Amino acid sequence: MDLVFIAGSDFVNVKLVGKKIYFKKLVNGMPVLQDLSRVNLPIAGLVKQFPDLEGKPDKVIRKEGAERLKEHIANMKTISERREYVIKELESVGCKLIAVIQPGFRPVVYQENMKRK
Repeated sequence: MDLVFIAGSDFVNVKLVGKKIYFKKLVNGMPVLQDLSRVNLPIAGLVKQFPDLEGKPDKVIRKEGAERLKEHIANMKTISERREYVIKELESVGCKLIAVIQPGFRPVVYQENMKRK
């Protein structure tokens, strides 16, 4: 399942495969799937989610935070639970969901979120 968000003028494409989460990114015009540990996660968000990481070096916070976040997502029982979690978290930082793409189905596009202001 793919979730497509818009953040400002950038598109954020999240792919949920089983219990794993990937972010799609264009590198030299080619789509590349990146694991959560390769994404530049904000330090403030990780410390808010995992308060015991506060005071540690940034590299340690990002590494441990990504591992814990992967574990947290993997422990969710259903794909719809994981989908709702990702949508809620990305919308809380200003991303707008514009499409949900499930294999074998037509994409669900949210036209109201695609309008520029």
